[in-house]
Amino acid sequence: GPVVEGSAICMAESMGASGWRLDEADLASSLGVGPCRLRLLNDFVAVGLALAAVPAAERVTVHAGSPLPGRPVACLGPGTGLGSVCLAWPDGDGAPLVLPSECGEADF
Repeated sequence: GPVVEGSAICMAESMGASGWRLDEADLASSLGVGPCRLRLLNDFVAVGLALAAVPAAERVTVHAGSPLPGRPVACLGPGTGLGSVCLAWPDGDGAPLVLPSECGEADF
């Protein structure tokens, strides 16, 4: 699920009636690390950060087209819901801006 201000809250039915919550500060304290050394990431933020490193030969085209370098890239995938991420290159070069989203929590 989403990570907002250092807290991850998952209310998916598969996580039980009351869901679960995980806080960066609590986890850092439990692990004995400084609060600036631990960050929670939404799973699709991690996917988005990794997408730019996937070699072209290992990518699968879902809908044929003419990709343009530096244009947005989207990725969808199932988890407890339907996760998604979009990558954009606002400067046209360098590291992408990773824009996560939750498409929804639904039974497949």
